[in-house]
Amino acid sequence: MLKLLPGQAASLGYVWIFHKDYQFIGHHKVVNPGSYSRFAIASAFLGSSDFSAEAQAYAHGLWKNNRTEPPAELSRTSGLFSGAICTYLPIALYQAVMGLSKSFIYMAINARQSVPRDLARYLTINKYWSLVGTVSGESG
Repeated sequence: MLKLLPGQAASLGYVWIFHKDYQFIGHHKVVNPGSYSRFAIASAFLGSSDFSAEAQAYAHGLWKNNRTEPPAELSRTSGLFSGAICTYLPIALYQAVMGLSKSFIYMAINARQSVPRDLARYLTINKYWSLVGTVSGESG
């Protein structure tokens, strides 16, 4: 199961990136005007990365509503949270592909309120992700 997840998440990322709200400028640049927000950064740093009931509902919503189009956080009408935090996209992609039940196993972390250290810590302690290995290719 875990081996298929990266490919599925990458495929969904492709769908999200080439959605009509984005502007494809070239092979190395895709622009989504209005997606950056300082409020998003503040909410992520001040929030909790725990997989709370709210985070679980959000993960379920991603799976239910966002397998063919990006979530509102990645569009121009994003409100306070814009998805500007770099860890939002991988967490959201995996949760959208897996649904809530598998997110509990493989990605039980708050997509909107996790900063890089939170995601790195989560992946380090999750026994399923430790099987992925290190950059050098050695298993952990």
